[in-house]
Amino acid sequence: YLSLFKPIIERTIGAYQPTAVVLQCGADSLGCDRLGCFNLSIATHVIDNGADREALAAIVEELWEDLLRLRDERAASAAADDADADGTAGA
Repeated sequence: YLSLFKPIIERTIGAYQPTAVVLQCGADSLGCDRLGCFNLSIATHVIDNGADREALAAIVEELWEDLLRLRDERAASAAADDADADGTAGA
C-alpha cells in the first residue's frame, strides 16, 4: 500500500502545491471508532506540507468531535420524533 500511496501522493502534492490535504479514509481506521479494528490517531491522517502538523491535527480533532456531537444530537432528535409519533413522549 505505502509503496504505491507515497509516490502518488508526493507527485500530486508536488504538482498542485496544496496548503492542506484532507484525506477521508472512513472513521473505521481511527482508534476512537467503536466499529473499527484499527487504532490510528487523527494526527496520523494529517499530511504535513510545511504546515504545523499539531495545529492541523487539533483542527481535525475538533471537527471530529463536532461531527460526533452532531450525530448524537440528531440521534436524540430522531428518537424524540419517534416517541412523539408513537404517542410515548413524556411517558
